[in-house]
Amino acid sequence: MIDSHRTYFRGYALIRMNQLQFQTGRELNNKHVAKLRKIFQLEGCYHYDHRHSIPVIMNESLLLDALSRQHPGLDQLPTTGEEAPALRFAADVQVICLHGRHRIAAAEQTLGLLDRWWIVEVFSDGKY
Repeated sequence: MIDSHRTYFRGYALIRMNQLQFQTGRELNNKHVAKLRKIFQLEGCYHYDHRHSIPVIMNESLLLDALSRQHPGLDQLPTTGEEAPALRFAADVQVICLHGRHRIAAAEQTLGLLDRWWIVEVFSDGKY
């Protein structure tokens, strides 16, 4: 059996929250968002901590292009979550998230405009 996590996992990165796209299906629960917002206000919003990462699916060429342009010499993402590089994309690029919609909604209501980044676990879509 192939371990798909290891096969497609590329590492950790920081991505702007407004570029995270969530699949439709599960409706946003405003009570859950409010509860998370209160937690973030009281305890902090650990949006740079890999233990609170959100899994995303990204095209391999998009990832490699961002790394080569923004982080010369870095040909892969760190796999431990330490010092995850920030990846910047064109304004129209959206990265597909597998879950975390409520956390992002609460964080957008809590964090300042310049601090709206979230650490993500990047998985390749297997396409170049």
